[in-house]
Amino acid sequence: EPNTEPIASATISMSIPAFAGEYFFRDGDFLLRPGLEVVIYMRGRYTNPDLLTKDDAATLDVTATGLEGANLTSTVTGDSDASFDPTGVPITPYYQVFHGVVTEASHDYSGGEYTASMSCSDVLHFWQNLKISTNGAVFGPRPGGAASLVEPTLQGHTFQGASPYSIIYTLYRVGFGASGAVEYNLEQETNVSANSEVTGQTHYKAAAAWWEKRWASDSIHLMMYGADGSLYNAYSQSYLGAFSGKNPEQLKTLLGKGKTDSKALSATADKALAKLARDLGYNPLSTQVSVAVDKGGNTSRQDALKQQAFCLDISLLGNVNLFETEYLSKLEIANAVRTITGFEFYQDVTGNLVFKPPFYNMDTSADPVYVIDDGDLISISQSEREPEATYIKGTGSHFQNTKGVGLDGWLGMNSTYIDYRLVAQFGWRESEFESSYISDTRALFVLAMNRLDLVNIGCKSASITIPLRPELR
Repeated sequence: EPNTEPIASATISMSIPAFAGEYFFRDGDFLLRPGLEVVIYMRGRYTNPDLLTKDDAATLDVTATGLEGANLTSTVTGDSDASFDPTGVPITPYYQVFHGVVTEASHDYSGGEYTASMSCSDVLHFWQNLKISTNGAVFGPRPGGAASLVEPTLQGHTFQGASPYSIIYTLYRVGFGASGAVEYNLEQETNVSANSEVTGQTHYKAAAAWWEKRWASDSIHLMMYGADGSLYNAYSQSYLGAFSGKNPEQLKTLLGKGKTDSKALSATADKALAKLARDLGYNPLSTQVSVAVDKGGNTSRQDALKQQAFCLDISLLGNVNLFETEYLSKLEIANAVRTITGFEFYQDVTGNLVFKPPFYNMDTSADPVYVIDDGDLISISQSEREPEATYIKGTGSHFQNTKGVGLDGWLGMNSTYIDYRLVAQFGWRESEFESSYISDTRALFVLAMNRLDLVNIGCKSASITIPLRPELR
């Protein structure tokens, strides 16, 4: 069940003859168990004649006179028969459709055979249980030292002021996350800082090292897209992750300077970093969205980098946690970013983690893989219901990404968009939203128009069933 919502799932059912049961048991234990990594492939629908090359022809031990009437009697051990070019043979490839782990496994025996079933979730399943310290306790334990990622902050939140790209990039890079001692008491007994008798390091550091290596696997990459649909390369991702988040250590790495004091990371360094990013293909306009154009040609733009999932809360400034560390799971933080941006974050069927805007306006009609003809339909069902709202109220602030400045409510900015066509049909139905990153009433009004469409997105829905097509993504 692949989708653009974390977490995707899969179910595997097996029937095992009794004589083959010995391959699935060892010392009385069933080998299919939670924690196993699962990769599922399915054969595609469309053939591809470009999968074989000239070099592959030398490895064939069967030659043919052509696609029609193949002569399978004459065998060769090389490319001595030049009459047959295997590079034109259409082959139906396999496609990866799932990458995850087994979360539940069961088996039973009846009627001379074993039956087994496994429930699987993609790797974002682990993000539910990997924690990030959003404000560390001053006297709390830090197994592994600074590597524990448990540090106090005077800003109220570790990700305060960070852009959506910076947060997603950081979540991907930290791997295991922070040590999970939720609270600490000077009189308690705990093994949170226990050391390994083999390595001498803390068990937390060993666990973190395993996860860092696991997330560094070539099978899992981060794919981030701009608002214009462009795919960022590795350097652009680092630029968005480090520069927008103002992370000095990553800035040093990107600038290629092993030792750089704080003065070097000034506006001059920022400009050098921005120039290097542009030289390597980064488009600074790729994160901006043109939301409105008036009669004079003036545009009202919204930059995704200005959206903050955790904006400045003045009431939290200077608050220090002495004994209790505040945590959020990696998935909770990622979902907060999805909510504020409207972007999608999920694991693709290829195994990659994808952070992108919804490509609802892409025209794929020229590619037959993404076209569903009438003859492909096994079944189709459609439904329509009344809208959730016919008008919407939006509330903003005179200051971007701030809370507790005393200008909320009636002192802040407000915009109301009314869809009179819906009002005429269904009456007055209200919806409302708050925005912390809009400080212009005109932009807030345009945002209200878009938000009303999102509120009523479920008014019309449909579901179809088609034959298996793993190429369709």
